[in-house]
Amino acid sequence: MLAAAAGDIIHVAPGTYTEKGNINKQGIKLVSTQGATVTFINPSNTDGLGTVSIVNGINNVTIGESGKGFTIMGFDGNGTIETGAIYLTGAHQNIRIEGNNIVANGEHGLGSNYNAAIDNLIINDNTFSGQTFVGLEPGGCDFSQATQFALNNNVPRQLVVLGGGQNTTATKNIIFTNNKIIGTTGGYNSASGCVQGNTQVTIDAIGASISGNIFDGVTTGGSNLRTRGNATNISCNTFYNRNLGPRATHIFFFDQDPLTNANPSSITGVIEANAFPDGGAAFTSNYIAGNSGTYIIYRDITQAATVNQLLGTSFTIATGPSALARLPQLFDYSVVSDINACGAVVDLTIPTPVAFCSTSVASITRNINNNNQFEVGTTQVIWTVTDIHGNVDTASQYVTVIDNQNPTIHPVSSVVYCTNAKGWYALPSLNVSDNCGVASVTFDISGATSRTGTGIDASGTFNIGVSTITYTVTDIHGNIRSYAFNVTIQPAHVSTFAVSSPDVFCNQISLIANGSSGASYRWSFAGNTVSTQAVLNLGLLNPDGVYQLHITDASGCVSTP
Repeated sequence: MLAAAAGDIIHVAPGTYTEKGNINKQGIKLVSTQGATVTFINPSNTDGLGTVSIVNGINNVTIGESGKGFTIMGFDGNGTIETGAIYLTGAHQNIRIEGNNIVANGEHGLGSNYNAAIDNLIINDNTFSGQTFVGLEPGGCDFSQATQFALNNNVPRQLVVLGGGQNTTATKNIIFTNNKIIGTTGGYNSASGCVQGNTQVTIDAIGASISGNIFDGVTTGGSNLRTRGNATNISCNTFYNRNLGPRATHIFFFDQDPLTNANPSSITGVIEANAFPDGGAAFTSNYIAGNSGTYIIYRDITQAATVNQLLGTSFTIATGPSALARLPQLFDYSVVSDINACGAVVDLTIPTPVAFCSTSVASITRNINNNNQFEVGTTQVIWTVTDIHGNVDTASQYVTVIDNQNPTIHPVSSVVYCTNAKGWYALPSLNVSDNCGVASVTFDISGATSRTGTGIDASGTFNIGVSTITYTVTDIHGNIRSYAFNVTIQPAHVSTFAVSSPDVFCNQISLIANGSSGASYRWSFAGNTVSTQAVLNLGLLNPDGVYQLHITDASGCVSTP
């Protein structure tokens, strides 16, 4: 770096470099050849303000690129001044810090002088890790000037601190995007019995843009993010609270100024434009002058409710989405089953997520993959949108398919039987079916016979006369169809015959059958039919013996006198 001239690009090979990097030439670009996982810069001593620092007035400097950055280790100073792994001393323009793993080690990861004249600072695609105090526990019980700048103190610093506090005027146009904040800025001081936690990231600048970052660091107090200075745009970030203590919050605005001329321009707007997978809440009242409780996005609804109680207020609480994209309220469907099917094809439209960030959606899925075939009944379909960080939002819609198709009964013709001695008659079984299934078949017999039963076979005893069998078929969803047919039992036919007077010579005689209209006749002798006429004429040529008459009436009933 000492040999470089202004405007040079310095390519750094993999390795561990134990030295301080003091950039004092305009336009220097410092990049690794193979990235932060194999290229390390460690401090050689605890002097100065940064492991890598930029001298006052040096502009147009780049430290790293995506895929070509460094792992830069910070150091612990003497406590009287703040230091960092990367430190911007004084005024600068057009500084870019990208693709690095910036590791705090008792002090800041990235810092600048208070209210320095910094313009157009881009901090993109870095990981801020490490710990801003040394040892297992932080020191101190507060952040008073006397405590946090005492010689050899161990008060936790912030991972990132840029700008000029609540009255910032000189620091402006900071772009803080696509960074991952996972370091530790707080803990419990068991020696003093204090919960001692600091804010993770502070950006106090006019016209800051904070977007696409993951806030997942560890602290017991303060916030994931604190911002002061107007026109601060905060969107498309993901704030986790799984590593936040019960006193820590997500965002602290200090006053109304940061969201003046910003987009979103209200706290409720900010909570809707960012993701809070583990919870996030704010008062819908937005800012109320002098009420600091209204300047915060809380870690969850429980914390916000507690603040409401402590303030003696009853502000309405809004909660943030669990992912960068969320699903709208979905419409339910109610349809009739397809003909002869126990279900229906319902084409569900893939919902369009509501996303403040156009590139935030990774996938949209649903829990049921059935080619849009839905069974009769109500099915809950759960849609899930997953954002680019793996966080999800879900929405349900219900598909109700109604079976209103009655069972099918295949007709049975009415039947006629001749009476028999037992009075029991076998009937044809009923053939029934249903698109979903038959639950029960019952029958009721009325008319000449009165009885009831179940099943498709009503065979049994019937009285002489006309009986009507009414079947009732019920399917598994309560749809009913009925069908009736008649069973006629004919009474026994009374058959007679008359014998004519023999002729004068006693050579011929006639037997005359008396049958009903439409009857047929059969005269037999020794089992053989001798005539099918109503009148049987017998003469000398007919053998002596017994002649049997069979009369079949129009219903097919046979009688023998």
